[in-house]
Amino acid sequence: MSKAILPDGLTEKIENLIEKGMSSIETYDLLIDDAAFHMDLEDQLIKSITSIRGKGAYQNNIGKKSPDRKINIPERKKFNINEHEDTAGQLNRVITEKQFQNISEPIAFDILENHEGFKQVESVNDASGFHNPPFDFLAFRGKTPYLIKFKMALNSFNPPDEIEKRRLKELRESVDELKVAIIQVRINTGEYRMFSNNDINLFFDGRKVSILPVVGWIESRINNF
Repeated sequence: MSKAILPDGLTEKIENLIEKGMSSIETYDLLIDDAAFHMDLEDQLIKSITSIRGKGAYQNNIGKKSPDRKINIPERKKFNINEHEDTAGQLNRVITEKQFQNISEPIAFDILENHEGFKQVESVNDASGFHNPPFDFLAFRGKTPYLIKFKMALNSFNPPDEIEKRRLKELRESVDELKVAIIQVRINTGEYRMFSNNDINLFFDGRKVSILPVVGWIESRINNF
């Protein structure tokens, strides 16, 4: 069988996204439609992201180039969206992101308790003493505590933003034995993906992008006012 070939221009798109600071999973999600969900092409897309990221790290002197290690995208899992018709119906209208997350909370509890085996699930909405935390739930697998960030959307797998990722990483490093999970939910298709342990690194391997161009743009506008 001949080796799968990525569509024209896809390699350049990978390079551009990585150069912009996109993480491996963000790059994968933005380009998988271009790979037509063909299994051979999906595998080749993953290999290309890994290879291009490795070469970029070497060229930017981030560190010595290590042998390419294939990234592993967590499998898509199904939940029964028909059990949440009332909730889903409320989401198909114009609402804020916070309202969207709050309304879809029953779906999160269903996934955590009935599909992923978490116990003592506690919503951060019930917590007091702080505001705007970078996670949505505290839950336990066995005796292991997890901070869980849910990213809900109707038709896409959305990543945490840069501030959420940074603060999640800080919390993970501040509390012994604490683990972090990021769960992406695509409501209209009844699918989700769970990232935990080493899978989390797929969100953190993007290159930090300099803010100097933004500063320059702001200063030019101020100076020309």
